[in-house]
Amino acid sequence: MGWDYMQKDPGETAKDVLLRDYGGHPEYGEILDLAVVGLREAYMAYRLKATGEVFARVFLLDHRSKATMNFGYKALHEGVYPRIANCPERILRLLTPLSEGAEHNAARAWRAECWANVAKRQSLRGLKTGDTIHFKQPIAFRRGETRDTFRVVRQGRRVGFEDESGMRRYLIPGWHNLDFEVLRASA
Repeated sequence: MGWDYMQKDPGETAKDVLLRDYGGHPEYGEILDLAVVGLREAYMAYRLKATGEVFARVFLLDHRSKATMNFGYKALHEGVYPRIANCPERILRLLTPLSEGAEHNAARAWRAECWANVAKRQSLRGLKTGDTIHFKQPIAFRRGETRDTFRVVRQGRRVGFEDESGMRRYLIPGWHNLDFEVLRASA
């Protein structure tokens, strides 16, 4: 499966494009829900008319603001075990259970990874300023320093880190995708 590129009109969202491209075929099925996650992913719960089965469609998204063909997507489905697994809980809850058999192993593994990511996102909501977290793998910084334990500094929805003394702040891109544990919660 390749990428489909098109000219997206100003004001038109990625969700609008996907609803237009996949919602206009009621003879095959219907879209139950669609969620765009960040700017690069979308997840759809799609019900097949013939069987009533609800499965996940997964889309990689590409935005190119300066190009004529300024929006593209790559359509996948859960059965090919997409490399992205940030499907929202509300979409996962709509999917029908998979029957036993090797033909669903990839979809079963993908769903399990998505549910694990849902649980991890829910645990992140509980992090508060002052909590101490420990990363399983030490993180190397440009200054040559390596650390694995930090104190959380929340600023609204944004999460930052500092050393135990509070004197040095750290930016850790993609930290929520790393393995860590909360050592000491703030009081």
